[in-house]
Amino acid sequence: MAAGELSLLPAAALMERCRLVLSNDSAAAHLGAAVGRPVVAIFGPTVPDFGFAPFGEQHLSVQKQMDCRPCGIHGGRRCPRKTLACMKEITADQVLNAVVAMLNRGKGDGG
Repeated sequence: MAAGELSLLPAAALMERCRLVLSNDSAAAHLGAAVGRPVVAIFGPTVPDFGFAPFGEQHLSVQKQMDCRPCGIHGGRRCPRKTLACMKEITADQVLNAVVAMLNRGKGDGG
């Protein structure tokens, strides 16, 4: 685990060696896309529809559709419903399924 341990360029160099980047909606998701890695990005209070998803086609978003999302253009500091359901209701299985689907996308083209 290198979370929080690397500056931008070393983090990019590490991501270049990865088959996939799994990240929340943060700079890491965009950095992974910038170095050409497939990205699975987890979105909670924010939404990819605002243009915050990683750029390109080799990326997937995992999110819980809720009528309170987004709770602000960049999410909120506090959940207005005090439940954090947009994050808590995303299951490990949903994330794992997205990762497996993304890794399987490249199998047919030599990837």
